[in-house]
Amino acid sequence: VLFGPNINSNFDNTGLTFDEASKMVLEDLTIRRMMYFRVQSKAINSVTPLVIRNYYETYAKENIRDNEWVYNVISIRHREPKLAEEVAKQAYNLLSVDKIPHTELACKLAEVWTSPRRAPTLTISEEFHNKEKELSDAFKSTLITLSSNSYSQPTAQKSRADNSTAYRIFYLKEMIPGGSMPFNELENKIKDILIEKAISKESDAYMTKLRQHYDVQETQLKEVLASDAPPFILK
Repeated sequence: VLFGPNINSNFDNTGLTFDEASKMVLEDLTIRRMMYFRVQSKAINSVTPLVIRNYYETYAKENIRDNEWVYNVISIRHREPKLAEEVAKQAYNLLSVDKIPHTELACKLAEVWTSPRRAPTLTISEEFHNKEKELSDAFKSTLITLSSNSYSQPTAQKSRADNSTAYRIFYLKEMIPGGSMPFNELENKIKDILIEKAISKESDAYMTKLRQHYDVQETQLKEVLASDAPPFILK
């Protein structure tokens, strides 16, 4: 807002009438419209489908998408490692042979648990979505052996905290292959990037043309307005 928020007070301070201020606003809007039609329209028209496609070829090579692994980790713990191992094998058979969903595994194990001893602790992690570079070597070495919707054999893992042993089973839901992103996913993003660059280029060219037309030199601007000058305000 050029004269707000206290419009009447600012008019008095600057000695402007309402008609004079209206004319200034109209001229400002006219200049903005001219800038739009001369600069933005030209910039937008310069970003043709061929230009977008050519830019994509380079952009896609420089922005390769990593493989993404979607998986869960099932952990089985018991103070007796041998018992934990037996239950882990039983869990693997329920998952891989009987095709029990891992979300139902705890209930199924409870149904078949007949020992008077305390049952093992079973935990199922949240569903992880990790890029390949985010995976530890241990996780990656297991996951790469699996196909989608399959489970790994139980493997023992020693806890550093209490030296207890846990058995882990990995469930790989899917691996989303990486590589170059498809053109249709990047087209709008690339178009916006190119238009922004074109507007900046055309704006500079248009301002240079205006300065040449009205014989405005850079040195004159520096003399009138210092580089550290504050924005204009009405007082």
